[in-house]
Amino acid sequence: MASTGIRFCLMALLTTALAAPRARAHDHEDDSRSLQIKTLSTHADRVSGGDVLVQITVPRQARHVIVSLNGRVVTSAFRETAPGTLVGLVTGLALGDNRLTAEAKGAGTKSLRIVNYPITGPIVSGPHEQIGPQKLPFICQTNTFLLPDGSPFGPAKDADCSADTKITYVYLPQGKTAFAPMPDTTRLPADVSTTTTLTGQRVPYVVRVETSTVNRGINQVAVLHDPTTEGAPTPFSPPKAWNQHLIAVQGFGCPAGWYCSTPSASARATPPSRTRCSIPPTTATRSSAAKR
Repeated sequence: MASTGIRFCLMALLTTALAAPRARAHDHEDDSRSLQIKTLSTHADRVSGGDVLVQITVPRQARHVIVSLNGRVVTSAFRETAPGTLVGLVTGLALGDNRLTAEAKGAGTKSLRIVNYPITGPIVSGPHEQIGPQKLPFICQTNTFLLPDGSPFGPAKDADCSADTKITYVYLPQGKTAFAPMPDTTRLPADVSTTTTLTGQRVPYVVRVETSTVNRGINQVAVLHDPTTEGAPTPFSPPKAWNQHLIAVQGFGCPAGWYCSTPSASARATPPSRTRCSIPPTTATRSSAAKR
């Protein structure tokens, strides 16, 4: 089953919305008396999906910081996470080049060029390839990909296999080794077990799984999160049980097979011995942790 692995493997994967503020810097550093801007969730020239987590370092003498994106003020997206440090999720990026600017009295002005790509890609891999002699799009299988609760992910909305993001919760029942769907996110199941994190915190064994599509692939993010006591995760309020570490696993949901498609018929699986189709064994969608 394409989604079986996610039921038995806890992953805290890096996403734009949950990127840790201590992530690697990808932009030029400046001296301590100047404003500094760096992206946290990805390289500034490889953003996708229209949003990016940004950190602005403000020198002590600076006052009244104003942040703008392409001339539009976005200061309200930022908040102080430490003395002299502002972090914000900047949304509404235009495709292609963008300019993020910070200015403050006593510290001047600093700008950062941000390049935004479509969430469907590509970014660095070159143009999307088309499959088969007829140059047809990938065969989308989001409608057969099963979520941790057993329900299908949903139909693809375009030729890039995009599908609506889904949030599901599973928990580990006491005495069991397989996760079960959480029937009600407003109260914990009576038989929920607990687990101890690497930091020594004992928490209910409840996992939040977010399934989305990125660059014609299926992406899943799993993290310990108790919806009965915590709000939805944000860059400023990540799950309390998350230890700020991540495990990125690629390859889940990659079954091999032969698939044929004609202009007059929808894609269907066909044994290679019964067809002259030359499409290589592949699938359209893959579970992946990276924006390629």
